[in-house]
Amino acid sequence: MKKMTKFFALALLAGAMVSCSTEDTVPSTQNDKVAVQFTGGISVNTRAAGVAWADGDRIGIFMTEAGKTLSADVIKEGVDNVCYQSNGSIAFSPVSGGKTVFFPIDGDVDFYSYYPQTTVNDYKVALDVTDQTKQEAIDFMYAKTEG
Repeated sequence: MKKMTKFFALALLAGAMVSCSTEDTVPSTQNDKVAVQFTGGISVNTRAAGVAWADGDRIGIFMTEAGKTLSADVIKEGVDNVCYQSNGSIAFSPVSGGKTVFFPIDGDVDFYSYYPQTTVNDYKVALDVTDQTKQEAIDFMYAKTEG
């Protein structure tokens, strides 16, 4: 029994040594980056005109260092209010000629997104809700995804 145990231990050790390598895999440039896919469902709790995205609905996207509050000094890879739009489904893609958002090669990030996409000032969106008759026009939504 002892010989059998030693044999299996040596075989396991030999297998582990064969599978290890001293070479590190170095990620290459943009070609190895993975594009981020943004999807969003609308819950029945909103006051939107329906429960689906309309063709052309636009969201604004920010990518920041993980765990940081949204501000200019934590924006990653220039993803600062990047505009994506819906084609009428739950998927969003860059507007024509717009920037595609890629995951960074290393490190964790957080994503902030909001609807409807507009100009922001100091990472704040101005909302005018004085006219309550057109609910879909003032249905502001936002989301944060961590890490």
